[in-house]
Amino acid sequence: MAKFSKHITLPKLNFLLAMLIAFVIPIHRLATSYAIVFFTISWIIEKIKKYPTQTRTKQQKILLYAILLFYLFHIASLLFTENIHNGLIDLRIKLPLLLFPVIILFGNRLYSKFFHLILISFLAGVISMSLFFLFRAFYFFPTEHSSAFFYTHFSYYFHPSYFSMFVTFALVIVLFLNEKFSTKTKHLFFTILISLFLFLINFLLSSKTGIFTFLLVVTVYGITKLFKKYKLYLAIALSIVSILLYAEIRHNSRMFDLFHLRIENIKNATKASNEVRLLVLNTAIKVVKQNPFGYGPGDAKDILVSKYKEDGITGALKEKLNAHNQYLETTIGLGIFGLVLLLFILFYPLIIAIKKHNYLLYLFLLTVIVNFLSESMFNRQNGVVFFAFFIVLLVTIKKSATDIISKAG
Repeated sequence: MAKFSKHITLPKLNFLLAMLIAFVIPIHRLATSYAIVFFTISWIIEKIKKYPTQTRTKQQKILLYAILLFYLFHIASLLFTENIHNGLIDLRIKLPLLLFPVIILFGNRLYSKFFHLILISFLAGVISMSLFFLFRAFYFFPTEHSSAFFYTHFSYYFHPSYFSMFVTFALVIVLFLNEKFSTKTKHLFFTILISLFLFLINFLLSSKTGIFTFLLVVTVYGITKLFKKYKLYLAIALSIVSILLYAEIRHNSRMFDLFHLRIENIKNATKASNEVRLLVLNTAIKVVKQNPFGYGPGDAKDILVSKYKEDGITGALKEKLNAHNQYLETTIGLGIFGLVLLLFILFYPLIIAIKKHNYLLYLFLLTVIVNFLSESMFNRQNGVVFFAFFIVLLVTIKKSATDIISKAG
């Protein structure tokens, strides 16, 4: 493995701040904001001092331009949005979509060479926060009882869906690091131990999409990496995953109810999570059909709330819920053209990752693509920073992740 010198230069300071961002993303929103500010300042100074940057391929630049264009669409939307205040807030939240593509894709050479250190930092952040959740749950157990260990009571500072997404990507990192760096049996033991710990945390978070994505990632990884050599073990593993998924659906009332819902049987006044989400999705689709060219991100929630009121969906109206689906949220705000651009940003690198067998990238994208189905991830800083930071970082690896690590070893 390549060694990271202790001598601090401006490019190394910028890279260390990137490691700090990765560590605090799953820990604290305000700390992440401060880390991004210092990270940006260090990069600007680095550019002023004219330090050499990593050359980028045409494919990498295409992704950069696509993400920047996506952000420019949001700026342009201010021209036809009525709620300018919300529009400006939306631009501030999505600012990482402008910063990270420019800073990392045109950053120094350390990102490609030592990107695994950033992955380790994120993993350390997820584990640290997960341990905090556990200790907190034990502390409040005498008063909150078992509820202290589940869903929003457990995740405390984060929405369970977002932290579950972090945990799933942390699992991808664990599998990646084990395959590329571990050569001893004890390393495999720690990999299994950490993986089981992450599964436990995901189970306690009780996010329906999160649990499904976690098991999906395990399944896809098993099929793509182990099929040729370990067919029997893979069959056993997939059987276990299937049993776990069935048990989760059967015994977790939140997931069991989801598979037995019919929208015509749902009352508009309901506050039940699964039922409200279906009503919200149905309403969002109606809004898109009314104007497929978009209303502007600043007006997206106002339009939805107005439709809730018109249709008498009081449960969603009281909470002023967004679309809970990033694809629909983008379409409501930017229209069909915005949706097409978002899909390009997701599937263009996915196709490249599959062709180059860069499973670190395509499992990250798989995690994001699935989570976008149940959450408007770009409406919160946690989701925007996570996506913008890691999509650009993982794409900056020139060849496949395998090649880079092999040369670093």
